[in-house]
Amino acid sequence: MLNTGLEGVGMEPTTLLTLVLAAVLAVLVILLIRQRVRESAGRASVTRLPSVDEQRLARLERDVEQIRRHLGLQGTNPPRQGTNAPDDVVRNLLQAGKKIDAIRAYRAATGVGLKEAKDAVEALERFLPKS
Repeated sequence: MLNTGLEGVGMEPTTLLTLVLAAVLAVLVILLIRQRVRESAGRASVTRLPSVDEQRLARLERDVEQIRRHLGLQGTNPPRQGTNAPDDVVRNLLQAGKKIDAIRAYRAATGVGLKEAKDAVEALERFLPKS
């Protein structure tokens, strides 16, 4: 008979080996599930909470809009004499429902990148009256 050191356990070596393998398999399954959950969370459209800076910016935008309404100001910049200011062109395109064209016009007028133009147009869109 082999000396396995299991005399005090009271189980057959094959039974103990089966239990150990089952425990290892269970741990591996749990780790695999956790990995899959993490991967799927990265792909899912999870709503991200705004950062403190984004919250502060949104609050400041609301405050500025209230001040503008109180003072009766309509545009963000006064239009230049004899020309259409970029904000006017963008505003007209937004009111016509042409957001992509408004972003293009803003980029052409200011020379900023796509992300900056999109953010600026969306900020301007928030100030437009809802129709």
